Amino acid sequence: MLPVLALMAIKNELNDPHNVLENWDSNFVDPCRWRMITCNLDGSVSVLEMSSQNLSGTLSSWIGNLTNLQFITMQFLVRFLQQLEA
Repeated sequence: MLPVLALMAIKNELNDPHNVLENWDSNFVDPCRWRMITCNLDGSVSVLEMSSQNLSGTLSSWIGNLTNLQFITMQFLVRFLQQLEA
């Protein structure tokens, strides 16, 4: 359940003008079936593929709860990293 909470926190911090995160729904407790998410064989979230989706906003600190996350691609990742360095 923690991965679902983490992903919902990430979703809530993002501006999604084209509603590409519409199937990220806390009522569907298997995020491996959600758009732009890849999971390991054990069902843990390993990849967030969010580039070229016109998303903007702040990346939630809840991302740290995705303990098996190996890759993340986002068009606004550079801005996020700049915020961390400030």
